[in-house]
Amino acid sequence: MDNLEAYRKSETHCPQAPWTLFVEPTNHCNLKCVFCPQKSQERDLGFLSMDLYKKVLEEAAEIGVHKFNLFFLGESLMHKSLFEMIQLASDHGVQTRLNTNSSFLDEKRSRELLESGLDYLTISFEGVNKEIYENLRVKGNFEKTSQNIQTVIRQKKEGNFKTQISIEIIDLEETQPFLPEFEERMRSYGPDEIVTKVYRNWIGYLEAQKDLSLEDSYQVCSYPWRSMALLWDGTFVPCCVDYDGKYPLGHAKDGIMNAWNGEKMLELRHYLIERKKDLRSSHGLRECHGLCATCDIPFQEEDHKL
Repeated sequence: MDNLEAYRKSETHCPQAPWTLFVEPTNHCNLKCVFCPQKSQERDLGFLSMDLYKKVLEEAAEIGVHKFNLFFLGESLMHKSLFEMIQLASDHGVQTRLNTNSSFLDEKRSRELLESGLDYLTISFEGVNKEIYENLRVKGNFEKTSQNIQTVIRQKKEGNFKTQISIEIIDLEETQPFLPEFEERMRSYGPDEIVTKVYRNWIGYLEAQKDLSLEDSYQVCSYPWRSMALLWDGTFVPCCVDYDGKYPLGHAKDGIMNAWNGEKMLELRHYLIERKKDLRSSHGLRECHGLCATCDIPFQEEDHKL
């Protein structure tokens, strides 16, 4: 039985390693985006040490983790060893994905990033126009970011690099009227993909999906059966939106699988399964260690296309 089958059968123990690890190089960020809790986090700011990264990577490759998402709450390009992280993962047969706001992707860094062997590059860009972009991504520069996006796409094509480049925009009240013309302009840049993403509420930090009584839309959240996140200080958390480490599973020094199938992760999976059974009568067992009770991901269909 694999992890997907365990999810479908409502089993709390996962026989395989997580398919994906979110690995946080840093929780520092140069922007103060209005839709991100980075600016309000309560945990310390820092950078993942290379010694700890190498330990986690070696274990991950050995037990069958397929992909590292080298981002979480910060701007990963602020880590001085990010390109080395990507190259090391590639050398170990682990796929890599980076999500960036693109503000650092000048000519030099774009080429270094592509040469590192990155598999997937996602650029988050609400650039429907200068005013809206700079109001949403506070401290961002519309012209510079637009140029950087074009630079990395051009360099990919010139060097025939393997990196798949996606441009993502969040479907917000401010961006929605401009989405068609935005997509047309982005197509002229030549990425591999343009994606419009649903607006999520970051486990209640924002008001995105306002009505959590949509019982018919609820699905058992699949994230704890397919991925786990590593914060820069070595703490494992179960979810890519547990931005403040509210539900720690253990530390990297004790191993990936000890966190993946530890008591706290099994308890969380059990809660998510039982929540669906009880959804209509008590609105879904709303108490969950402050983590899942107000999260809107279980109501977002696009998050659970397995």
